[in-house]
Amino acid sequence: MRDQHPVKKILKALPIFTTIILSACGSSGTDSISDVGDGNPESSPPQVLTNYQADTSAEASESLVFRVEAADSESNSLNFVWSSSAGSFSASTETNQASSITSEVSWIAPTCSNDPIEVSVVVKDADSETVTHTFSSVTTATCPVGDIQPEIEITRTSGEIPFHVYVSSSGTTATGVEFPYDQLEYSWDFGDTNSEGSFVHPVTLNTVEANTDQTGPEASFVYRNPGTYNITLTVQYSDGENTFVNEASTPVTISDWSGDTRYLDPDSGNDLNTGTATDAAWQTWPALVAWLSSGDNRKGLIKRGSEVSVEEVLWLENSHVRLGAFGEGAKPILTADAEIGSFIRLASSTTIEDHVYSDLHLDGNNGNAPSLIYSRIFEPEAEMRAIAFLDMTFVNDDPHGAEDVTSNMITIQNPPDGYIDDVLVWNSNFIRNHSIKNGIYAEMQGHFAVMGGSFSGGDGNSIKDHPIYPATVNHAHYRWIDFQETYSNNFSINNASKGGATLYYTLVDGCDITGGQNGLDFTKHNDSTTGWFSDVIVQNNAIHDLGSPSQGYGIMGGSLERFTIRDNRFYGIPYTDILIEKDGDHDVSLQMHDNLIWKGADPAESLAMLDFKDIRYLTMTDNVFVNEGVKGGSTNIGSFDIPETIDWNIDENQYWAPSIPTPFRVQDVDSFSFSEWQVLGYDISGTNANPGFTDPANGDL
Repeated sequence: MRDQHPVKKILKALPIFTTIILSACGSSGTDSISDVGDGNPESSPPQVLTNYQADTSAEASESLVFRVEAADSESNSLNFVWSSSAGSFSASTETNQASSITSEVSWIAPTCSNDPIEVSVVVKDADSETVTHTFSSVTTATCPVGDIQPEIEITRTSGEIPFHVYVSSSGTTATGVEFPYDQLEYSWDFGDTNSEGSFVHPVTLNTVEANTDQTGPEASFVYRNPGTYNITLTVQYSDGENTFVNEASTPVTISDWSGDTRYLDPDSGNDLNTGTATDAAWQTWPALVAWLSSGDNRKGLIKRGSEVSVEEVLWLENSHVRLGAFGEGAKPILTADAEIGSFIRLASSTTIEDHVYSDLHLDGNNGNAPSLIYSRIFEPEAEMRAIAFLDMTFVNDDPHGAEDVTSNMITIQNPPDGYIDDVLVWNSNFIRNHSIKNGIYAEMQGHFAVMGGSFSGGDGNSIKDHPIYPATVNHAHYRWIDFQETYSNNFSINNASKGGATLYYTLVDGCDITGGQNGLDFTKHNDSTTGWFSDVIVQNNAIHDLGSPSQGYGIMGGSLERFTIRDNRFYGIPYTDILIEKDGDHDVSLQMHDNLIWKGADPAESLAMLDFKDIRYLTMTDNVFVNEGVKGGSTNIGSFDIPETIDWNIDENQYWAPSIPTPFRVQDVDSFSFSEWQVLGYDISGTNANPGFTDPANGDL
């Protein structure tokens, strides 16, 4: 049977930021103000003479008028850029007076808002000098709760700087919402207004703040200053008529470092010193290793701009450890000058926790250190918790001689009965050159995050060569990562579930996934990966220009239960953009919406954009597909192997394949044109029209 009404689609509401740009010309005036912008140093910015605001409160969808009159002493041209934190602009006028210009807009209030709404205008003159006027805040109806019950799961709530947390909204529920993990909208505010957590979004190239710009059900944050902070989770959804919002908060208390500290200065230090001050620093790595490994609550700091020769491993079985840098300049460079297993080895037969490694440059020196960080617990009941790598640089290379010598840059591994939880890699760069195996191999039980940073290089085999290889992880997120060019690299993120278990809660958000053979893998790719994945969300990514040196899949999923792909852009994928198939006895539920997918005519011999095999539950709406292929497998927008019983909703998608008369293929049946596709009951409200992508080969969709 076929059902056109599966899970109700949740609509997006409440625009976060609205902007309107107006231009006007008028006669120059004589007014001036003291605020000077970034333009001509001899010029002055425009001046706001008068302003008008119709009201400071508004009903749902009510229109309010806002007006400013401005003048500039040196120009007869002004631009007005209007912005609002919510709502929208519907109409605008500009009026030229003898010596000033008036700009007026009509602003439409949103249905509801739980925060006061800010409306502002930036006035810019011909020299790019600006002045900003912010009106009084506007209040509107508070959004109803709608029986949303937000819940914050957090790994820990107190500790010493630097202090990181992993939070999840996986326990949130809402009446009438069957799958709240992917059907509700989540945003986070970590309450740190002085945060050092700025990143460049690798897809949009905009600056984003970890403190306020993380969306989705999983998030992480680093606090670097003592204090008590409130973490706020905002949850929102719309039923098509009403928008519902509710919040939950939890406090975290962060203290200053209370342990002992020792300093290392390879240039001016002396191992006969006490090591307790920068002017009494030790000189050599062994001096720091001996002290740092001898007890809990110890911090070692290495002078910035220095180079440290490393010929022995820092073996740690203690807790509450910090290793970082002091002073000014570049990160200290630690170079493996002897054959050592790794720079740092975390090993425990009981429990170790709270380690932070920050602002260091580790160079394996052509495999002298095959692994840079190696962590493993040895006893079944042992535990390792709260390990963070902040602002690090990892470098290695493999000479590819008689045998390969490099291994994973970071290895996090435990026996089946042990437990590793809460590992964060934050704003760190992995320069793999011709190294083999993985950038990060994380075989652990819970809460693993990679935030920001980049991965480049890699030249191993196609099975064990991935920038990130997580295994057995419940609660994982990968956000704002820049995957770059490689030599021979398989999947950017290769996920593994073992022992027949189902792993829950994975988020891939805002990553630039490119440079290697393939993008994301959620399959049973070897004999040990016999489990499943559920509650997986892939959102806001650019997945593109793969197939180096061969293959070229965007997303592959086989061992899946519930999987959501939304708001991504795909382009330059030589094989299949999204391949999802049932692999075993667990039914697949796939939600796919608001994606932009483009396939060019080169290479001509390609594969279908979509390849869906034996999917029981499918919701595919509001996507845009363009296929310029003319022969071979590229002549399919979609290839569908449809099981006997389905629950599918395919509608409101836009397609454009001008050279392909029958772009929809149903396996063992036939290929169909768009109109024939509609006769089958799909995309009744869909369209067959050119979306007018600007420069799709370069990602401008």
